[in-house]
Amino acid sequence: MRFSQLISLWLFSPFFFWNMSLFAVEPPNRKVLTFDEALKTAVNQSLDQKRAILARDLAVIDKDIVDYESNPKLTFQSTWSDRYSEVDSSKKTGSSGGSSNQETRDQNYSLQFNYQLYDFGRHSKKLEGAELQIRIKELSSTEVTELLKWKLARAYNAALSAIRSREIVREQLTISESKLREQKSNYEHGLRPESDVVSAEIDLGRVRLSLEKAESDEINAKRQLLFFMGWMTDATKPSPADDLIAVNTLSLPRSSLNMRSPEQWVFMIKNWKNFEPSESQKRRKVEMAALTTERASVEASKLPTLSLGVGAQESGSWQPLKPIYSGQLQLSWDIPWNGMLRDERERIARKSRDLDLQEDLEVKARAEKLQLAKDQLETLSRQWRFLKNQESLLKRQQVLVKQRYDAGKATAFELSTIDNDAINVRLDIIKLASSEANAVIDLAEALAISDVKMLF
Repeated sequence: MRFSQLISLWLFSPFFFWNMSLFAVEPPNRKVLTFDEALKTAVNQSLDQKRAILARDLAVIDKDIVDYESNPKLTFQSTWSDRYSEVDSSKKTGSSGGSSNQETRDQNYSLQFNYQLYDFGRHSKKLEGAELQIRIKELSSTEVTELLKWKLARAYNAALSAIRSREIVREQLTISESKLREQKSNYEHGLRPESDVVSAEIDLGRVRLSLEKAESDEINAKRQLLFFMGWMTDATKPSPADDLIAVNTLSLPRSSLNMRSPEQWVFMIKNWKNFEPSESQKRRKVEMAALTTERASVEASKLPTLSLGVGAQESGSWQPLKPIYSGQLQLSWDIPWNGMLRDERERIARKSRDLDLQEDLEVKARAEKLQLAKDQLETLSRQWRFLKNQESLLKRQQVLVKQRYDAGKATAFELSTIDNDAINVRLDIIKLASSEANAVIDLAEALAISDVKMLF
């Protein structure tokens, strides 16, 4: 089966594309929380995203520091000194008067202006590298959002599936309670044996146990979704009461399942044929450009720099100072060590190879995920057709068994068994729909589909 045919079969399945509007209930007002709003909340509360934004801000500061290095430098210096020396006064006067201290005071002022005329591209490469680092940090921030988006999509789907399963089991509970009342009434009027009442009670207990599990699964799925949306971002465990309120106020509307039009599906298939560069691949591409710039900067470090300097200086004792003016054209050259340059080149070369390996690994992982998603959709498509056929057969069988039961030719156990089989098939369809959703999310992630909101 071709993949496009598989998708076409899956497209018309009504069991995945529910109305995925999520409610955050705060009585008496209810605010509809869409997937897009949930994603914005998750991104705003994400600690990883905050770290990525901080890293980007630091890169901007680093770029400004590099930019300042090319600015002219104006330097002012002043020094004062007061020296004392011992002088033998007898040598001056010819007497034996002993020695005395002589004080000498000096002062110096200088103002120096320096401007780098040419550095053979060293500074421009450093500035280009700093700008590329800003771009890398921006892409890293987007990459964090992408990873969070896929995690949130799976949690969103899991919460929806859990809610739908709980609704079906609760519906079955209502039916079982009604059956028990009916069996008790029939037994009291002598129409049915006591064993039918016991059978109905057993069936009711089984459904209650299933409901307990379904409600627990729903709470866990909702809690997981809340965590992705920033619940407990301060790493402090909320109180049980707060946790219960947060979970209970997160609900889905009771709405019929949706189906997309064939035109929408054709458009989606057309845009899902080819791989798109992922955010991590975009980041690595910029990192490779940054390495190229860094390599050029290392090579430029071997070259001299040409600078111009002018200054004025006054120095002397406390008597009126005499100014001295100076100007210079300076060519400086830091002779590089061959070993240092060799190590720098090797470091850059190894980082480049590491980026190439990361790219190869991601391409391989994406191809594997794409193939697994296709295979899973093919399997789920066959399972869906089988379950739909089972659902149809069980509905017919329910009618036949009910007719036989009303005619006294079937037991309550048979009726209960066929009803349980029917409800189990409905639950299996919900689970299958959730698996289909996750497979499509994997497919979208493998192809780097940016607009995941169209799934919801």
